[in-house]
Amino acid sequence: MDNNRLKKFFLNECSPAERKQIVVWLLAPENDFVVRNWMKMNWEEINNSDIKSTLDNVEVQELWLSIQQEINQGTSNESDSVSSVHNINQSINKRQQMMKYVVAAAVVILMLGTYFFYQTNKRTNDSNIILYKSKYKNDVKAPESNKSSIILAGGTKIFLNNITEGLVVTQNKMSVIKDRNGLISYIGTETDTLIYNTLSVPYGSKLQKILLSDGSFVWLNAGSSITFPISFIGKERKVSINGEAYFEVSKNKLKPFYVTHNDLIVKVLGTHFNVNAYSEENTVKVTLLEGSVHVYKGLEKQILTPGQQVAIKAKKFDLSNDVDLKKVTAWKDEQFYFNGDDIATIMKEVEKVYNVKVIYKDTIDFSFVAKISRHENLSELLQVLELTDVVHFKIEGNNVIVSK
Repeated sequence: MDNNRLKKFFLNECSPAERKQIVVWLLAPENDFVVRNWMKMNWEEINNSDIKSTLDNVEVQELWLSIQQEINQGTSNESDSVSSVHNINQSINKRQQMMKYVVAAAVVILMLGTYFFYQTNKRTNDSNIILYKSKYKNDVKAPESNKSSIILAGGTKIFLNNITEGLVVTQNKMSVIKDRNGLISYIGTETDTLIYNTLSVPYGSKLQKILLSDGSFVWLNAGSSITFPISFIGKERKVSINGEAYFEVSKNKLKPFYVTHNDLIVKVLGTHFNVNAYSEENTVKVTLLEGSVHVYKGLEKQILTPGQQVAIKAKKFDLSNDVDLKKVTAWKDEQFYFNGDDIATIMKEVEKVYNVKVIYKDTIDFSFVAKISRHENLSELLQVLELTDVVHFKIEGNNVIVSK
């Protein structure tokens, strides 16, 4: 492959036909060693390109840095790489390791070009944007409202999108109030008995934020629910969840806070953490951002410190250090953030946010990098992923078809 053609690709200066040809060459296993060395030699020029400097985007810079680090780590075994280029089995293994950053680089750089295209055309020629966005005959809008509901102790169900602002309901001296930003707050005096409510956020809804009676904040992702007492009495504060929730627990040494999901228990005194516990998935993940938590399941126990994550599958605890916290909590900031994720992981998020069904026609054995607002229509995310030319999509009614 000619060096000038590679440079045009990574600076997003080639035609669609050239781009497709170069992507095929990049993904060929026999070219892995050449690709890595070329990117290492030319990184500074690519990194200082006009496209990147035009965007001045801190988040994009972080993605570029992560790719660069992977490249540098990969070059630590150059001598082994040279000797194994002609060995088929080792080349396949090497290809699997290399694929992550090669595809990631392609996606990020092409995503930069797309962003630049949008910005320039918004200023000069809006008709071009319409042509670009008309690729999909159908599209799915981003969630436009919060479709959450509260089930009261007696079974009455209140749909929160029917209430713009103000008092939602009063229960035993406890008022439930919705403010103009959608925050649900439980305000009042402590009750004599435990009275439970369940707040649910369906697929296709914006996330929901709630202020519990003890001053703790909880964010709920789409497809999630939390059951909690309207006021906490006794010596503990206990809630149960299904789905994904982010907690900022108010400190109270005399009343520890417990989050449960089936037989899993997370104990905290006052801290910030994320729990991903969808019933349809086999693994529960607890990630700590601030403070300390104790995670229990059966006889197993794990104490987390900030930056750690424990993944629990069956009765096995798998601890990870130095987790990408921005990626874990991107949903809370209403962002999609994928960094080396496979297509199945990405499309699970798509199903939750857009309330669609994903159908796979082919197996896509690649990893992707992308970051985009959850306020964008589904086609925006799909088009970014398609820029790699290793995956393609169709939207047919409520179905998203995934193919090579």
